[in-house]
Amino acid sequence: MPTLSIVTIDEEMLDLKENVLRQKALEVPVYTSWYLKWCEKIALEMFEIMYTTYGAALAAPQVGIQLRLIVMDPARVNFGPHALINPIITYKADNEEASSENCLSLPQLCGRVFRSTEVHVSAINLNGVREEHRMHGLLARIIQHELDHLDGVLYTDRLRPGDKLEKSDRGARRKAMESINKLQKK
Repeated sequence: MPTLSIVTIDEEMLDLKENVLRQKALEVPVYTSWYLKWCEKIALEMFEIMYTTYGAALAAPQVGIQLRLIVMDPARVNFGPHALINPIITYKADNEEASSENCLSLPQLCGRVFRSTEVHVSAINLNGVREEHRMHGLLARIIQHELDHLDGVLYTDRLRPGDKLEKSDRGARRKAMESINKLQKK
């Protein structure tokens, strides 16, 4: 059972700069094995929370930890479970696509966000080794969303003039995923 929990905010709190979701996360000092072990412990809890809530990814600030750490395991793309420490985008394509996004930290809302269709990301894994990833489509969208969390940016900040937040029915998504999981167990 995880000891961490997801930090959530509602529409009225989006502008609060004191909120942990609005602060820039600190780099992890990866040159010390203690921090890598601590990141592994945090990452395991984050994965458990992410899977329990049917998320595709989760950033450490979303569980109240101001470190540059992301866990990802998006079901619809071939990018098995990954923990990324101090991730940075080294390349971002000019081509953008719009799609509806929601967030575990804003569970009742969704909005149309433009994101680059391709990014290259450099990060440290839990063994202290640098990894390079080329990400396209949905995977590129997910990593950009999570990297925004590390910089205190929410997807709501990326809405363009005229775009509005809408109510999201994450409960319906959860029920659908539970149904799919039951079918897969049969």
